Amino acid sequence: MKNTKSHDFFRYLAPIYDTVARIASFGRYDSMRRSLVAQAGITPGDRVLDLATGTGYLSEILDGCEIVGADISLHMVNQARKKTEASFVLSDAHALPFESNSFDAAVCSFAMHEVRDPKKVMSEMFRVVKPGGTVAVMDVVLQFTPGKKMLLFAYHLFIEMLTANYIHPDDLADAFKHADNVISKTNMAGLVAQVSGKKK
Repeated sequence: MKNTKSHDFFRYLAPIYDTVARIASFGRYDSMRRSLVAQAGITPGDRVLDLATGTGYLSEILDGCEIVGADISLHMVNQARKKTEASFVLSDAHALPFESNSFDAAVCSFAMHEVRDPKKVMSEMFRVVKPGGTVAVMDVVLQFTPGKKMLLFAYHLFIEMLTANYIHPDDLADAFKHADNVISKTNMAGLVAQVSGKKK
C-alpha cells in the first residue's frame, strides 16, 4: 500500500467517484471508457484484467467477459461489487498475484497517476497478458504548453487535491515500445492519453 499516494482518500471518494468523474471529464466519462474498451478489442468470452478497477466503471461494460478486477482499495471494490459480478482481488498493481500469460486483455483507466512506478505497473500488465493479447491504458498525462499546464493544474487541484503524480507521455510510450499494433489517442484537449498495444 505504500506505493499509492491517495489510498486513504478513496475511503471518502468511492461513494461519489462516478459522479465526480463525469463532472471532471466534462461529460465524456462514458464515451472515453467505451472508447478504451473498443480500442482494446475485447470480445465476449475474453478473460480480462481490469486493473485499479475502482468502482467497476470499466468492468460493468465488459459484457460477456470473464472479468477480474484488481484494486488496492477495499472501499472502491465494495462499490464495484454493487454494479458488476466480476471477481475481485485486493492487490498492489506493482506485483500482481496472477500467473504470466493468463489474461486475453488488461485495461487500466485513470490510475497510473496514483502509483509509484507506472512503468513497472504496465510491465506487470504485459506480463499477465497472453502473447497477442492487448494492454490498454488511459490516464491524464503531463502537459507542457502554458495553456495546457493551466488546464492540468485546474484538474489537479479540483480532482486529485494535489496528490497525483502524472506520467510523462514519453514514459507512457516507452512502456509500449515492445508491443505490436500500438495505437495512441488523446481526449479532453490532449489532457488524457489513451494507448494500447498487443503483446508480442
